[in-house]
Formats: sequence, C-alpha cells, structure tokens
Amino acid sequence: MPRTQTQTREKILQGAKTLLSLYGYAATTIDDVITAAGITKGAFYHYFKSKEALCQAAIEHAESEYLQLTQSIPSDITAYEKLRLLLDSLTQLNSSGRWINCRMMLKLMTEPHDESPLLQNQLTEFHNWYRGFYYDLITQCRTDGSIPHTLDDQSQTSLVMAMMIGLCMLNQMDPPAQPAGSPAEHILRLLK
Repeated sequence: MPRTQTQTREKILQGAKTLLSLYGYAATTIDDVITAAGITKGAFYHYFKSKEALCQAAIEHAESEYLQLTQSIPSDITAYEKLRLLLDSLTQLNSSGRWINCRMMLKLMTEPHDESPLLQNQLTEFHNWYRGFYYDLITQCRTDGSIPHTLDDQSQTSLVMAMMIGLCMLNQMDPPAQPAGSPAEHILRLLK
C-alpha cells in the first residue's frame, strides 16, 4: 500500500528527530535522514528545501507535542499538582523511549547556530516559553503556599529545569533504576 504525503513527511520528521536527538544538527546530514526514513533524495526535497528547513519543522513538531502535553494537564487541579503531573509525565515519557523531544531540544540548544539565526531564534523562543511555563506554575505554587519562599522564584525555576535536564541526560547515558517514589516528588522536595 503506497504511503500518503502526510505519512512520508511524518516519517522524514521522525527520522530527523531521532538523528537530531542523538547527534545534533551539525553531525546530522540529509543523507542520514534519507537513509533513516527509507526515502529517496527527491522525496526529501519534495517536503523540505534544506536541512535547516527540516530542522525548523522538527522543532515545530516537538513544540506542538510539548504544547499538547501541557494542555492535557487538567485545569481544575492545584498548581502544585499540575507541576507534579507535568514532571511525572515528562520523566515517564523520557524513560519510555517514545519521547525524544527533550533530548532533541537539549542537543540542539547546546550547539552553536551562528550560521542559522532562524534556528537560533526558534530555539530561544522555545526555551523562553518552556522556562516561562515552569516559572508560571512555580509562581502559582508560591502564591498558594504549596512551595515555600526559601529560594527566589527564578532559582526555583532554574532548579526544576536543571533537574529535568539532568534526568534526560542521565536516562540517555544510563537508564537509571526507578527510585522509590517518583522523580517529580524528589524534585519538588528540593524546592522546599
């Protein structure tokens, strides 16, 4: 059964996201993506005019999945529960191997993109949105008293982000055994 255009584009994006999460932008070639997706060079260029355009689309795809995840959090629970649920969801997704968005975004954000201001801007915008999402939740938790003011709100946001980045990197290098309790509970305990 022949693939539809949407299926082919999705296969290219998934292959690219996997390669970008493992090797980054500079080390991933169009030929690598073509091989990973099992397509022809002509099919690649039908959907993407360049590696940069493909990377932009991969980032947009990841952003969309992050947005879906954040929007799936029930609105009728406390900010503390929203934060816990988000952290639990991300740690479970990262551990499952089904979610490579954290690894990909982390890999891309740690590379210089001097020759591609569009990519750099796109990554900066994502980082600002992602940090802002955590910051807003932490601010709400501080307001309702579920997280104390022992550290300032920026430090608490940085702490949560650093712990999530560390878990993502550790999971990629050596998947850890599950600790007693959820990683989210350990992270939230550090905020107190």
